[in-house]
Amino acid sequence: NASKIIGISKEAAKYVKERYIINEEKFTVLKNSINLNEYKSSNNENKKEKWVLISRLSNEKLQSVKNGIDLFDIYNNPNKILTIVGDGDKREDLEKYGKSKKSKDKIKFLGASNNVKDIIDANDIVLGLDRVMLEALAMKKIAVLIGYDNPKQVITTKNIELEANEGFCGESLESTDIETLAKVIENENINVEDNYEFIKENLNIEKNIYLCEPIKIDYTQANLQIFKVIQKLQEDKIKLQKEIIDFKNIDNNELEKLKQDLDKKEQEIKSVNEEKEKIFNELQSVYNSKRYKIVNGIAKIL
Repeated sequence: NASKIIGISKEAAKYVKERYIINEEKFTVLKNSINLNEYKSSNNENKKEKWVLISRLSNEKLQSVKNGIDLFDIYNNPNKILTIVGDGDKREDLEKYGKSKKSKDKIKFLGASNNVKDIIDANDIVLGLDRVMLEALAMKKIAVLIGYDNPKQVITTKNIELEANEGFCGESLESTDIETLAKVIENENINVEDNYEFIKENLNIEKNIYLCEPIKIDYTQANLQIFKVIQKLQEDKIKLQKEIIDFKNIDNNELEKLKQDLDKKEQEIKSVNEEKEKIFNELQSVYNSKRYKIVNGIAKIL
């Protein structure tokens, strides 16, 4: 029953539309965006030495992580170090894979982390896919798409628009062999400032806003409907009480059944009242939220 469905790319919107047979006019594409006030780098020195790979260590990403390890292994820099951030059921397999490489002493598995921003900030080169690439670019880091199956490319001004349109999944990029990709990182001057300017102009969350129509909730009507339900339950309760009084001489089993019915009605009344309180508390929370007030204010201006 959604009035509008938002996809982060045309491909994502197309998949949902075909998978669930939804009318195309319900869709709006709003690219994955980022808050540049939160993702700021305090480390502007990029020596191309500190690498970080951020990913789930699952079967889906197994080859992707191996691509990153292979790339790092042949990268020619005596001071290089790779930190792998993430966890999953393939972690043990990947740790063994890392130990089989000549650079094994320079590869560290950190595990899962809630401090990804600071980890990105502390490194020079970020390997990954999807949202990780956007965060790396926003923090002016070298971002390398390692692909799901085959290694892809370093994000540059030549491919950043294409990748932004598909959520930095690398699907539309040509694959690059490991040796060539390593040489690009070693030798080419990758302009992180230009990449950042693209993100600032096109994927800044402050610019990518979809305004929904203001929510209008009729409290009076909602109250009336709930009142009618409670009134009906109260009437049933009174009826049952009368039956118990009128039939004092009926069979004990029948009397017990009437009492059980009465208890049930009282519980239903209690549940409805609790649900009523819950609904109104949630509605009040929506109206009092900062996001609602901002969006509603903008809508009034427009």
